[in-house]
Amino acid sequence: MIRSLLEQRLNNYLFMKMVALHWAIVLLLTGLTDASPGAPTEEPITTYQIGAAAIDVTPDYPVRLRGYAGRVTESEGIVQRLWAKALVIKSPQRPPALLITLDNCLIPADLRLELAERMLQRFGLHPDRFTITATHTHNGPMLAGMSETLYCHPLPEEHRQNIERYTAELIEKLEQVAIRAFHDQQPSQLFRATGKVRFARNRRTKNGPVDHSLPILVVKGADDEVRAVYLSYACHCTTLSHNRISGDWAGYAQEAIQRRYPGAITLVSAGCGADANPSGGAGSPDETAAQHGQEISRQVELLQNDLQPVSGDLNIRFSVVDLQLKSIPNRAEWEARATEKDAAQGGTIGYHARIHLQRLDRGEAIKTRVPLPIQTWTFADDLAIIFLGGEVVVDYSLRLKKEFDHRRTWIIAYANDVPCYIPSERVLREGGYEGGGAMRFHDWAAPFAPGLENRIVNEIHYLLGGPFKVAVEAPETRKQRP
Repeated sequence: MIRSLLEQRLNNYLFMKMVALHWAIVLLLTGLTDASPGAPTEEPITTYQIGAAAIDVTPDYPVRLRGYAGRVTESEGIVQRLWAKALVIKSPQRPPALLITLDNCLIPADLRLELAERMLQRFGLHPDRFTITATHTHNGPMLAGMSETLYCHPLPEEHRQNIERYTAELIEKLEQVAIRAFHDQQPSQLFRATGKVRFARNRRTKNGPVDHSLPILVVKGADDEVRAVYLSYACHCTTLSHNRISGDWAGYAQEAIQRRYPGAITLVSAGCGADANPSGGAGSPDETAAQHGQEISRQVELLQNDLQPVSGDLNIRFSVVDLQLKSIPNRAEWEARATEKDAAQGGTIGYHARIHLQRLDRGEAIKTRVPLPIQTWTFADDLAIIFLGGEVVVDYSLRLKKEFDHRRTWIIAYANDVPCYIPSERVLREGGYEGGGAMRFHDWAAPFAPGLENRIVNEIHYLLGGPFKVAVEAPETRKQRP
């Protein structure tokens, strides 16, 4: 009898456990598992497979440096080593994405295409999921495929050979650093924050617009150790003007952060700082660049207390927009310019015209449009990163942060190709170097035609979609409010 009673109680107990389990499953499926009805639930932080790697890309021989047209000799020593850094991110339901940051002034389109093809062959990586950015240091080597008219004179053959040699060696090293990052993939989590550093100054107008925001993305491993830091700042890397190799403030920021986090890899991209220069500081230009790097490093350290997790699959979209140039000069106009004595312009007008006359003599068509790559990375609704080609002025960053949620939107320039300066409509109207004069140095026949700003911004809206947009009320709606 006792045994029968025990069996009955056991059966009742098992029945109640089954009932409880049933309702637990129902509540879980309906999102009501919190003890207090209606309480919000926290989504688990996404675990990504992330790899990071770095490789030294400093040439061990003199090479012509990109950045300043007045240079006439090859580099005269090394102040600081140059690096390429790679970050591979694979989210649970998406293929991997590859980011490479490079200590150089610009990214030629052909270099990206070559690397994208290699990544496709080696890893099956779709070209849209590959991004490469430049820090825009003006003390990095000239690369093959960059503008022919930069120096206002033909390059000596020895200089050209060294440029081609370095470019070939660089492509091999960029492939190597990507391979290392793919092989380094480990379970990791991502965190974001945004701070401020204030050494950027508008170089066109005193107290003109700047973007002082410093967005960072931090990679932490299973032991909560920092594995990598990725950041961007909207400022030219032009603290230095000498003819020696250096990463400028971006290179010093990498070094300073890596000293704070031994074993971690720091990647730096440049933001929309085409019309911003670094402010001066105490000491020599190299010491000032180091001070700017320290300022960024200190801000990264402070932001560790404000980190927010990033979750969701990484979706990437890639597009190219064609931007129309103004009317192209005819042959008579080129011939008139070719004989101009433009000493105040360093000879650029005449040399630029003579190069275009040579092209006409060879039967080549003069380009009338500039292709500009635009790419977006979105981690679900948590974070959007916009990668823009070209040297982009700050107006784009400030506008996009009004049209999209600035807390979750990050804008980067000098990405995937840097064909020329990208002025806003305001800068285009004002003219000057960024508004059109620089097109001669970048080997384009004319300034941009009006309308490019909306063309670019509309494409970004198309690529990014709705989750990050800021809701803007219609004027009549606002008027009805008491």
